[in-house]
Amino acid sequence: MTDQENADTIIFIHQSSGSSAVWDDVVSEKKLNQFHLYCVDIDGNGDRWDKNAIGPDYSLAGLSNKILETINKLKLKNYILVGVSIGTNIIGEMADKLSNCKGIVLIGAPIVGGKITPAEVLLPFEYGHVLVEASPKDSDLDHYISGLTYYQNQKQQEMLKADYLKTDPNYRKQLLNTINEGLWSDEIGNLRDSHQPVMVVYGIYDQICNTRFLEDVDLHLWQNKIHLIDNAGHLAHLDQPAFFSTLLVDFATDVFVESKTTSSPSS
Repeated sequence: MTDQENADTIIFIHQSSGSSAVWDDVVSEKKLNQFHLYCVDIDGNGDRWDKNAIGPDYSLAGLSNKILETINKLKLKNYILVGVSIGTNIIGEMADKLSNCKGIVLIGAPIVGGKITPAEVLLPFEYGHVLVEASPKDSDLDHYISGLTYYQNQKQQEMLKADYLKTDPNYRKQLLNTINEGLWSDEIGNLRDSHQPVMVVYGIYDQICNTRFLEDVDLHLWQNKIHLIDNAGHLAHLDQPAFFSTLLVDFATDVFVESKTTSSPSS
């Protein structure tokens, strides 16, 4: 078994029409040097768009199966998953199938399941249609991108827009079909059945998601609360990378220590 397989690892899954570049400010935090960090791109997003592919499967089930396949190939013994926005839905889709996962972090989570549908989760954001539009007007895209964060950091805005534009337009068409047809599993139930500790994080100024809908949902919440980050929007880790990284280190340290304590043979 390699050192990498044994290492305490954090796996990051980005937002819809994005790329792993959205984690750059977080993974560059020195406080995370104690962990092995691994960022993945969702199919159809970032560098995972095969323009020659015929009928790629961009359903939530298809996307989650691809990510799960990637995780299983790593043969990790101790890892946690961190997802933002649709990355949290992907985690929810596969949460009950994970092996050796020690904890889950959800940022700006629009997770669904049971009686909770997108209608209870999503806010009436004026430019929300851009999320599922193949080729939106440039002005609408700019407004949508600016609505993802609290701070209007030009470098971040340019990165988010570039990632959106290089995403397969068919990916967003299938995402629209997923929402219209209700093609999701019981993500909340899967998270509950995983029995993993879950840290839920929202930016107080999130314009995409209702930050309160999970308050009465029975999840295994870390510290028994939802963590709200001030001066942050939907992509809260982009607005407050240092603060989020501190939260992440605290969570990771807790769950990795706990998992090793419970798995150690009694003396």
